[in-house]
Amino acid sequence: MKRYRNNTNLNETTRSVFELMGEFGVNPDFLERQLRDGFAIGVFKYEGGKAEVKTTPVLYTKDDKIAGGYLPLTNSIKHCIYGFLEDGTFVRLNTFSSSNHRLHISGLSAIKYVSYETDFSRLPFNKEQKPDELWITISSLSEIASYIIPQNLESTEILRKQDVRICELTDFDIFLKPLYFKNNSRMSLSIKTNIALKIKPHKLYSEKTILNFVNKFERFISIINDSRMDITSIRFFKDNKCIKLRLPYSEVMKENSSKDFSSFIYKPGLAFKFYTNELGNVFKAVNKDDINFNNLINNYIYNINRELNINSSLLDYVNSIEFYMAGKKFKNGKRIKSLNKKISFFIESLPEKLYHLFFEEAKSKENPTESMFINSVVDTRDYLTHGEKTKSEFLITDFQKQVDYVEFLRNIIRVKILYEYNIPEDIIYQEYSNKWGNRYFCSLIKRYL
Repeated sequence: MKRYRNNTNLNETTRSVFELMGEFGVNPDFLERQLRDGFAIGVFKYEGGKAEVKTTPVLYTKDDKIAGGYLPLTNSIKHCIYGFLEDGTFVRLNTFSSSNHRLHISGLSAIKYVSYETDFSRLPFNKEQKPDELWITISSLSEIASYIIPQNLESTEILRKQDVRICELTDFDIFLKPLYFKNNSRMSLSIKTNIALKIKPHKLYSEKTILNFVNKFERFISIINDSRMDITSIRFFKDNKCIKLRLPYSEVMKENSSKDFSSFIYKPGLAFKFYTNELGNVFKAVNKDDINFNNLINNYIYNINRELNINSSLLDYVNSIEFYMAGKKFKNGKRIKSLNKKISFFIESLPEKLYHLFFEEAKSKENPTESMFINSVVDTRDYLTHGEKTKSEFLITDFQKQVDYVEFLRNIIRVKILYEYNIPEDIIYQEYSNKWGNRYFCSLIKRYL
């Protein structure tokens, strides 16, 4: 049911639905300006995780480099849209596009903006306060971090005391925080729990630094799931009151909201409870600034839901390794240039136990299976990219073989990422043994020898 009033406590979620009139502008202080450049009246509608703003006239931005000095605002490349809704809530459209741009007679032009990341605030955005803490909810985190919830919940007071400190980084401390939903029926007390990532900034507050970590953490949760997860909300608190709320939109939001992640609670695997003593080191590894490592993660997540065709997938994974190995050197100091050697060093950087998830032979000995696999992947990549090596004996022409090789390579990359996150190798090995069996990937390409 559509509402015509916002939640004044900023308790909205991506499932909220409401519609309100408002004033909108391109500057955070547009309400205080005598001459309101870039100002319009419009309707703000929130539904399905997206915000829509329809304004009349079109919002304009000033640009002294062009004749006339003004350009219609059509996207968020250089500007945000600020709004003041009829119920007293301030909004900001951080990422948006536009459609239905109609130019009628002067003053009656119209446009619709669609926002994919929207902020709600109690104060104008030019008068923001430094928050005491941030709460971030991410799909599946409640199940992955369920170990912090007491088994015998008798009251919400227990949950209030259950914040678990994980580690301290340079600019902030990190906690896992249970959130609670209380159903007070006549017969019983029902408490449903959700778990948020809580961040307490140090004195020098940098929102950009914190949100950079939050995005890295969302990718970390995606790698654990081996499926794209999404940030569902970011809440900014001051003196125990929510002063700002950010609701991002994601294409996987609807799909994730209907998924069952309970296997993280009941089955051995990558849930936090299996390596609680290492969580601090894991969270620190999530935050590291290694450009090559972060590019490896980004490239893997680009196809994490297997949306690319099989040829594009192979190219994506091979290029991911090539970018990751850029600048790496042999023990003698010489730079590794050959793609074959780069992939070989990438694979053999895994500890022996994880290496044996994919190859039966020891790393220290000549491994014909590894050599054959690398030659096949590289020659097929060269053929797909440059049309070369058409007569190579290693060129993969059989479709099923290519499917198996791509899946093999994909999981090598994932295991490498999990290991670089400082997740204990025994936990990673157990995850793969439980899911596929410890011989599955060894036999996957052995059949083609």
